[in-house]
Amino acid sequence: MVAECNGLILPSKLVEKRFYDKEELTKRFNLELERFINNHQHVKEPYFILIKANPDNSDPKLIRQAMSFYEKRPPFITRTLVFWVDNSRGLSTWLWRVQADKEIIFNKSFATACKDILRVKESPS
Repeated sequence: MVAECNGLILPSKLVEKRFYDKEELTKRFNLELERFINNHQHVKEPYFILIKANPDNSDPKLIRQAMSFYEKRPPFITRTLVFWVDNSRGLSTWLWRVQADKEIIFNKSFATACKDILRVKESPS
């Protein structure tokens, strides 16, 4: 059996496996992010979460991620995602990501919030 994926005709098992893996990765990522936010519920002021992803040294197919807490806007670092969290209002928002080629991609649906947040003094590198 074959299935179409982005204009390509691929074996169905490959397409199903790809989507399953993507859903599983998304689920795991969301659980880790939720756990990190819950561990910081005591923080009253808005803060940033910087998530850094790096290929594993022993196996480049594996990605290691690390989440960091920032009181001020974190620096733009390659292979990162940045979230803004305001516990008092119950908000968490993805702001931007920096790809391996150093391209910065902002969350367009929160463009106004991004502009205000970017005015916050940057954390030292």
